[in-house]
Amino acid sequence: MHKPIMKIFLLVLAVMLAGCTIAEENTGTVTINNLEFKVELPQTPAEFQQGLMFRESLDDDKGMLFVYSDSAPRSFWMKNTLIPLDIISIDENFVIKKIHYAVPCKEDSCLTYNSGAPVKYVLELRGNLTIENNIKEGDVALIK
Repeated sequence: MHKPIMKIFLLVLAVMLAGCTIAEENTGTVTINNLEFKVELPQTPAEFQQGLMFRESLDDDKGMLFVYSDSAPRSFWMKNTLIPLDIISIDENFVIKKIHYAVPCKEDSCLTYNSGAPVKYVLELRGNLTIENNIKEGDVALIK
């Protein structure tokens, strides 16, 4: 009688641990000028497209990091984004190439924010956080 219960327990435990591993893979950290940000890492095309749309707030130590398989010029827009964001383009050598101070857009036609150079990473943080913390183009980001 105890063996079926033990099997069920082990199965539930395995499923829970698998879920923890997946959650850990979907987050990372980015450090710039001794400031550490815990970032979400979108995995699917739908997650890449949604980004931080519809979020009503973003903590100062949180963000979203878009990781691409190659370096190329990138474009972002703020459609359905409710809060201002800093859009930070980072090249394959982890150097910040461009910072945009992006404003929310609820219209069908929104501004496009271009990286200005080939980049492998794009980091989104709370709006004006880069100004408040003296993060600037040319700074280096440590991505984990």
